[in-house]
Amino acid sequence: MTVDKEVRIYLVLSFVGLFMVLLLPFIGKAGELARWQRYLVLVLFMTCYALGLSMALWPNWWPGTRKGKDGTADDDGRRPRFIGHHPDCPDFADHVVHIGDRTYCAGCLGLGVGCASSIPLSVIVLLILPPFEAALAASLLVLGSALVALNLAESLHGSRYKTAHFLLNLFLPIAYLMIAAGVLAITGVFLNGLWVLVLGLLWTESRKVLSQYHHRAICRDCPRPCKCF
Repeated sequence: MTVDKEVRIYLVLSFVGLFMVLLLPFIGKAGELARWQRYLVLVLFMTCYALGLSMALWPNWWPGTRKGKDGTADDDGRRPRFIGHHPDCPDFADHVVHIGDRTYCAGCLGLGVGCASSIPLSVIVLLILPPFEAALAASLLVLGSALVALNLAESLHGSRYKTAHFLLNLFLPIAYLMIAAGVLAITGVFLNGLWVLVLGLLWTESRKVLSQYHHRAICRDCPRPCKCF
């Protein structure tokens, strides 16, 4: 499968960012954040988590979130409608989960649960708990980076095992917090926390771009004329 230019750019930037994150402990200096710096990092992360939660619950409110369009009528006269940002189509059935009479995107549901969980976790990690020891901080950094890499790899592969897709997206926002907590505990450099936040936004956007790429591929290979993507 040929990956288009936009996807290549996002993938390269994302993995370069991961590599740079793993280098931060070696180029920073050991120290401890001031209390106001902890509060500022916390507010910024919580703001991003709240934004991510709102986009997971209401996928189409943010401009440009939905890239598909209502399709033309197919052979049986039925025009696919969108549920969130997926068309109500059999080819997208393994992208969604059903809870009661509601239908949700498996990935967005995972991200929503992850963002909701990360809000109280960020308070605990950044304000309540004492600074982590170096070994624990390094473990958090490596584990968080591994979770991000796994999420990007799964998004690139286009695997549609609903449970795995849900869990990897659930742990993605938590992975950002793990990386930030590890980097800040090791280096004590405030700007490193902001850098991790920016990279988290990049990784999330990369995941979205990869998802949209696979949506287009599904529609392109489908014989029906509706072509929602």
